[in-house]
Amino acid sequence: MKVSDPGIRSTAMALMEGGNYREAETLLKPMIREFPQDASAACLLAECYAQFPNLEGAEFWYRRALSLQPYNPEYSIRYNRFRIGNLQALPNDRPKYLLGPIMGAAYSFANFADCVFFGGPSSSHHFSEVEASTGENIESILGKCPNGFVPDKIICLLPEYYSPPANIEKCGIQTIGIYTDLPAHSEMIALTAPLFNICLTQGFTQGPQMLIKLGAKGAGTGFFIGDDPLFWVDRNRKRDIDILFLSTFSLPFIYNDRNELILKILSLSSKYKVVIGSENQSNSADLSSRAKIIINCSHSGRLASEMIARRIFESMSSGALSFAEDNIEVVKKFYQDKSEIVLYNKNSIVMLLDNYLNSDDERRRIADAGKCKTIARHTYAGNIKAICHLLEADSGLISSPEIKQIPRAANLLRRGTALFQSLQPKKWDALASLFSEAAEQDPNFEGIIHNNLGVLAAHQGDYPKAEELFAKAIEHSGPHPIFIANRILNSIYLRKDFKSAGLLPRTEILDGLKEAIDILPIYLVCDSNGVIPTDRITRSIYYLKFQDAYLEFPERDDRFHARVISIAGAEINKAFGFGYESMGDFNGAVRHYEMAASEYADDFELISSLSRCCHKLGDEQKALEYIRRAHKLQPLNMGILSNYYALMFAAKHYAEIYESADLMLKADLRINESVELIKLYKTAAAERMNHPHTRELINEYLKSGPLNGSELVTSDEIILQAMKRWKTASMQR
Repeated sequence: MKVSDPGIRSTAMALMEGGNYREAETLLKPMIREFPQDASAACLLAECYAQFPNLEGAEFWYRRALSLQPYNPEYSIRYNRFRIGNLQALPNDRPKYLLGPIMGAAYSFANFADCVFFGGPSSSHHFSEVEASTGENIESILGKCPNGFVPDKIICLLPEYYSPPANIEKCGIQTIGIYTDLPAHSEMIALTAPLFNICLTQGFTQGPQMLIKLGAKGAGTGFFIGDDPLFWVDRNRKRDIDILFLSTFSLPFIYNDRNELILKILSLSSKYKVVIGSENQSNSADLSSRAKIIINCSHSGRLASEMIARRIFESMSSGALSFAEDNIEVVKKFYQDKSEIVLYNKNSIVMLLDNYLNSDDERRRIADAGKCKTIARHTYAGNIKAICHLLEADSGLISSPEIKQIPRAANLLRRGTALFQSLQPKKWDALASLFSEAAEQDPNFEGIIHNNLGVLAAHQGDYPKAEELFAKAIEHSGPHPIFIANRILNSIYLRKDFKSAGLLPRTEILDGLKEAIDILPIYLVCDSNGVIPTDRITRSIYYLKFQDAYLEFPERDDRFHARVISIAGAEINKAFGFGYESMGDFNGAVRHYEMAASEYADDFELISSLSRCCHKLGDEQKALEYIRRAHKLQPLNMGILSNYYALMFAAKHYAEIYESADLMLKADLRINESVELIKLYKTAAAERMNHPHTRELINEYLKSGPLNGSELVTSDEIILQAMKRWKTASMQR
């Protein structure tokens, strides 16, 4: 195939930079005649015509460039800016959207509508026409729109992560919220969905109905995510990785179901080249282009089957054979099992991997079919086009049978809570103002407002003020479980004896919640380091269990009420356990941790805390039992690994340490600190066992150069002494 001359394009661009658009045109037109598929040349010619100006010619060539590469952000943004800059002169033949916060591939909306983008993560600001600060009013954002732009619709992307602009429900323009993460953020959806005229989500079956139950006025199915063919491409590299598993290891609770899967994948690392690592864009794309099989694992949650993970599209387009769980029903709407994708469960995964790694032709056939279908039908641009058609047709939507009007006080409380829960930077004064105004509007909210202001004070380090506010919340509203849990934790952060804070026995606390909660109070989270974690929401099992309660009982009836009490009771017991442990009362800590574990059976941090306290009490059998359980729940978590190895080493279980570490190190682990720790304990265990490869392991460990900053990897004094001994012996040699 003939390729157009990049030198001609470069010359044309240089001429355009000098303002010589006519000369650039004379170079580009014959080039396009010879190479009609050259999207870059078409876009450059459109730029020339826009400057003449020849608006009709510019319109034609911009559209030509986008028809060739609809997923190219540069072409979309240039065309959109051309349209917005010439609104009065161009035909009014496209919808007009105010859309934000701009992120990812949202620029593709500009292929189908005239868009003014607002706000967004800093990496996407160069796409934005309007800068919008956290909590800014929609009136202010509309007032910044250029060239007299008045939108037909306002679209808010991912409002479960980024709280929508203030007063959006009163703007008089049709508003749409597009959600992508229904299972993990149902509380945020319940707070924000009533603000929009229409809410869209990914789910084919329960998704729209669940949005209605969570407060949406109208709902439908709209897939925002997809493949980005400019980035996720088959790079025709040697497929030297047999099995690739990538995940977000910084969010362990969200992916709680993946750990048994990881152990099964690790069991194959002696037969195949296995790579397990954390997701990041450049690393993921490079590894995906080298993999034969990519295993996808969705996150935990009641409606996980309603979500198709973005990485499924990405793994497909990279040319690898993609595996997905067979219980994710929505995947089956996109791809056919054994024809375009392979569906697995925990019982079939090992057999399927063996089969396809030993059947090259069949593996490549399925991988190629999946790649072709993804690029043709499941790009961001394609999915966004479908959303635009849905919104313009105004069909395929369901409506709520009952539209509830939200009183101003409740709306202020919702807005403040949503802003606190969102990923946007926190503006503490603005949040406090929203909560305080809600209390002025309706005194019935005074207890929850005192609690919420207490949480804000604690997050800013003013624990004495928080203590006073939590006490007022309890005085006003009675022993609400969340208020009590917050007060316990704040007392611990203050290093007080929390038992003297006038807190009630557990049964009386749990009897204090008399009605199902509509708007949950905001809350602190127990942290084993004695500080309030900055990633409080996404790391918390407490938060995720609330999400499941919202999804299981969206009507907030008595069953929801009972579920919330059970979850809050577990968190109170966890807080009490943390309090007793921080005071050195390990019997009291174990008692409350065990009560919490009856609800939080999969809370690996809680199980690890139980192990630590049992060790302090000299009950090594129970300590080992708990730490093995925590390690099984999170085999690659740095904190769990550290405790697991330290306790196992102290108990002289050297063979178990060596075998566990050896199994994991047979795979290529791209989780740096965890790998260093595994290598360290494997080497130390080998030395204690007089393993024949001890000297080789020590030399390899020293050669990898992790000794600088080794205290960051372990505080185990026995291991630190061993490391010094190895280093000294090496220097003497």
